[in-house]
Amino acid sequence: MPIFQGRLITCLILSAFSATTWADSVLVNTTADKSVDDEFCSLREAVAYINLKNSKKATIDEEIAIIAGTSYTFILDTTKATAELNVEKAKATPDSAEITRLEAKIKAVQDKYDAGLLALNTKLQTQENELKLETGKIEPDAKIIQSINDNIAALKAKIKAQQEAKTTKEKELQDYRDKGVNGCKSASSDSVETVKLQNSKTPYEINNSPIIVNLSMSFVLATPYGNAEVSNLEKTGAEIEPRTVIKAVGNHALFIIDDGKNSDSTTTINSSSVIFADIDFQGCNTNFCDVNGGIFSNKEELIINNSIISGGYASELGGAIYNAKNAIFSGSGLLFKNNTANDGAAIYSEQTAIFISSSLFTSNTALNSIVTVANQTASLRESDYPSIINSTFSGNTGTAISSRSSLTLKNLTVVLNSNGINFNNEPPFLYSSIVAANIQKDCLNVGAISNDKQDITYVAHNIYQTGCELVSTFTNVNIYNPNHQKLASTVKIIADTDVNGKKTGDKCAAPPAQGLLCPLSDNGGLTNTHKPRLLVEYKSLSESPIVNKGFYTTIAYSKCPDLDQRARARTSCDIGAVELQGLIASTQGQDITFGQKAIFDIFEKIGDGELLPAEQCTAMFGPIVDGYKDGCLRLLNFPTKGVVRFDNQNHQVIYNTTLPDFHGFDKFSYLMTTTISRFSDARNDQEVKIDVKVVSDPATPVSSKSLDTGTTSIFSLLMLSLLMVWRRTR
Repeated sequence: MPIFQGRLITCLILSAFSATTWADSVLVNTTADKSVDDEFCSLREAVAYINLKNSKKATIDEEIAIIAGTSYTFILDTTKATAELNVEKAKATPDSAEITRLEAKIKAVQDKYDAGLLALNTKLQTQENELKLETGKIEPDAKIIQSINDNIAALKAKIKAQQEAKTTKEKELQDYRDKGVNGCKSASSDSVETVKLQNSKTPYEINNSPIIVNLSMSFVLATPYGNAEVSNLEKTGAEIEPRTVIKAVGNHALFIIDDGKNSDSTTTINSSSVIFADIDFQGCNTNFCDVNGGIFSNKEELIINNSIISGGYASELGGAIYNAKNAIFSGSGLLFKNNTANDGAAIYSEQTAIFISSSLFTSNTALNSIVTVANQTASLRESDYPSIINSTFSGNTGTAISSRSSLTLKNLTVVLNSNGINFNNEPPFLYSSIVAANIQKDCLNVGAISNDKQDITYVAHNIYQTGCELVSTFTNVNIYNPNHQKLASTVKIIADTDVNGKKTGDKCAAPPAQGLLCPLSDNGGLTNTHKPRLLVEYKSLSESPIVNKGFYTTIAYSKCPDLDQRARARTSCDIGAVELQGLIASTQGQDITFGQKAIFDIFEKIGDGELLPAEQCTAMFGPIVDGYKDGCLRLLNFPTKGVVRFDNQNHQVIYNTTLPDFHGFDKFSYLMTTTISRFSDARNDQEVKIDVKVVSDPATPVSSKSLDTGTTSIFSLLMLSLLMVWRRTR
C-alpha cells in the first residue's frame, strides 16, 4: 500500500474531530403556522431552519475536513480511482489517456491531503525531529540546519493559514446560527437538535399540510410544567397550568416522520429518532384527516411521552398513529381518546415494533381494533421485547388490541370495550392482566400452543370471563397457569357510581356495593384508571382475585413491572394496571380566620382504600356509645380550643373553635379504618391514625405570632419622634 493511501486510513478516525459538533436548540415563539416577517419563528419554520442549518453544517464540515486533511472523500476518491487504474493497467491494451487521467486524479487528491493540517503537522513533526538530530551532532552542518529551519518556517506559515481558514469556516457557521432564517435561529447549543415550544394557552396550529421531520429531533416545552406533583393530563383548574397543544387545521396529519432512507428494524443506526414530551396533539377532528396516520405517520423511531393524543381520523389505518414497516414507536404516559379509523383507531403498526407503557386508551372507535399489530417482527432492537404494559383499555368501540405472538401484554386492564383482545389464532403472551366485562368477548381467536417452545410461559395470572380459554396440543403447567382464572359471568366487574347522592370520593358506590373495579376516574398519575377494590365480604386478602395475584417471576418479559400505571411502586404485584396502595399520608392541616370552621375531606388522604361501612366496625373493635360512622371514625386525641364532629353523609371531619377570637393553633387526631387497613396483621395497623392541625388567625393582619410587641413598638417610635421634635425646638 502506498504511504499516502496508508495515511488516509487515519482520516476515518480523525474526521470526527474536524467536524463541527453543534446541535441546536430553537425557540418557537408564535402559535401561527407561518410568520410574515423575521421577528417570529413558527413550529414549521423551526423544523425547516434545523434542516437548513444542518445542510449548511454538512457543507462547512466537509470544507473544514478538507482543510484539516481528514475528509472521508479522500479515501473514497483514492480507493475508487486506484481500483479503476489497476483494472485499466491489467487490460491487454491499456488506454494510456485513461491511465494518465486516473493518475492525475489520485495526485490531485494527494495534493489536497498534503495541503491539509494533518499532513502539514506530520511534516512539521518530521522536520523538528530532523533538526533535533542535526543540532545534537558533534559537528552539526549549518547549511542543513538553515534548510530545516526554512522548511519549518514555511510549514508553520502554511499551518497558520490553514488554521485561519478553518476558523473562518467555523465562524461562517456560527454567524449563520446567530442570524437565523425566517425568524428562527439557534438559541443555544445542545446535545440533540431541539425545538422548544413556548408554553401557550392558544394551540399551535398546523395548516394545510403536515410537517415533515426528516432527521433526529426533540420537541419539548421551553419551560417545563411547574406543577409540584404529577397531575392528571386532563385536570384543569386555577392551580393547574394549561397544557400546550399542537392542532391540525384542515384535512391532514400533523407530522410525517421520514428521513427518506430505508430503515432496518434490527438496528437504529440508520434511522432517525424523533421525541415529543409534555405536548398534546389534536387531529383535524373531522371525518377524514388522512388515509393512514391521522396525526402521525412514522417511518423511523417515534417516541412520545406524557401527552394527550386525540381527534385523529384515518379512513384506513392508524387514526392517531400509523407505524410503518421497520418503524419503531415507543410511548409512556399517553392518553389516546376520540380517535377513529377502519383499523387501529389509536395505533396501527405494520410490525410488532411498539413499546407502550402507563397509558390509557378510551372512547376510540374502529371497525376492527383500537391498537392493531398487523404482522410479527422477525427481529428487533437487541434485548427489547415489544410490549404493552401497565395500561388501560376502557370504553372503546371496537376490539381493544389485535395482537401477534411476538407482542407481550402485561399488567393490562381491558374492560368495557366491544371486544377485549384478538390473538389472531397465534399463541398468546398475556400476564397479570384483567380482561373482563367486554361487551361481546374478552378474547378472540386464541391460538393453539404447541411444544416448539416448551420453556416459555405463555399465559399466567390473568382473570377473564369469556373466550380466553387456551388450546394446547400437550399439557404443560408453564403454559396453562392455574391462576389464569375464569370468573363467572355473574361476577360484577365494574362497581356502580355514587348511590343516592352519597359522596364516596372515588366515584364508586360505597361498600358493601359489589364490583371488583371502580369506574374509570382520576386515582393519581397522568391518566385515569380503574382502581381495584377489596370487597367487604372478603375474610382475607387471598379471596381477592386481583390483589397480590400477579405473576412472581424473574423472567424479564413476564415479570411484574416495578411501577404501576400511575408510577407508584408495585410492592406485591396486583393483577391489572393499578397496584392497590394504602394511606397516602397521615396528616391534615388547614388555616382559618376567626369565626370560620375547618372542614377536612376524609378521602383526601385515604389512598386507594374505601371507608369500612359502619355496620362492620362493631365486629372488629367492639361497641361504642354513640355508634360508628363509616370508616369506624373515632377521636383519639381531643382538641383543646374547639370541638370535632364527623359528617357521615359527606364523609367530612368538621372542626369548630369554642373561642370566638382564638388566635393560635389547635391539634387533634382521629382513627380511621379502610377496606385495605382492616387486613393488617397487627391490630394497631388496622386503625389508621390521622393527625390534624388547625391554625386560627384574625381576618386582618396582626403583629408577629412569635413576638406580640407590635403596639409597644409603635408607641415607642411615636414617643421617640416627639422627643426629637422637642429637642429641636429648644
